[in-house]
Amino acid sequence: MVRLGLVLALMAGPAAAGCFGPPFPKKVHFDNGQTMEVVSHTAQDLTVRSVLPDGTMQAALRSGLFPLSSSGSGVTQHFEWLSDLPDLGGLQPGQRFSLEADMIVEHASRSYYHVDLVVLRQDSVRVGGCDYPVIVVQRFDRLSGVTSSSTLWIAPRLLMALRTISALPGDVRTNAVTGFE
Repeated sequence: MVRLGLVLALMAGPAAAGCFGPPFPKKVHFDNGQTMEVVSHTAQDLTVRSVLPDGTMQAALRSGLFPLSSSGSGVTQHFEWLSDLPDLGGLQPGQRFSLEADMIVEHASRSYYHVDLVVLRQDSVRVGGCDYPVIVVQRFDRLSGVTSSSTLWIAPRLLMALRTISALPGDVRTNAVTGFE
């Protein structure tokens, strides 16, 4: 659960020169000093790699909101979504979604994963002199009896959060993109 929160928080990083989306930036810099490398992207999915204090982590996300897979510290997780995932382009303020997935760890153990998503508003975030339209969403994740919440400013053109406030039990973290390369 902590790693998932970290993946979502890292999806919110720093900007350098030029406005992006698409083409996508190759690197994303965050106000916490982390740098995230964009490994690949499609119209809906983004795969990123980050160097963390305890090693490298790679994650694939749909629409910057929904984990598809993650690997780090020798552990691989895969998410099989049982619910149809909403398209970022169709999100409107006031919409609510209740989504379910099976989280499979190392092809062995399964855990029930639940996400409640509320679309709060449309906004914009300025990064590196560029304004990016964003959709602000609040999400509540439940995994193995632990609930976390986060507010994300998702840039549909970039498939990533430009700002994130994550609340895990006993820990609140904020993260913001400061630049792109």
